Amino acid sequence: MAKFSPDSRYSRHSQPFKTTDPRGREVLAVKPAVIPAKRNRGAHVAKDPQRLDHLAWFYLKRADAFWEITAHNGRLLPDAVLVQSRIRIPLDGD
Repeated sequence: MAKFSPDSRYSRHSQPFKTTDPRGREVLAVKPAVIPAKRNRGAHVAKDPQRLDHLAWFYLKRADAFWEITAHNGRLLPDAVLVQSRIRIPLDGD
């Protein structure tokens, strides 16, 4: 069984469930995490090239918080955030 770190969006914002895969095996799965809305810290003016984990470290002091910036910008994929000219940054903390 896969395990998520305590800081994972799946540990914090999703519940695992059992389902059956196409081969008939029972497997554990998770739905996409529904991230609660956070207040906005401000916007970062994007420059090329930048990485979302670097922005997460700069603003949130956690490189693995790139997914929080992704969710805060209403995107599912981190790369979709980087094409924006202004990237919204959430306030840190829940």
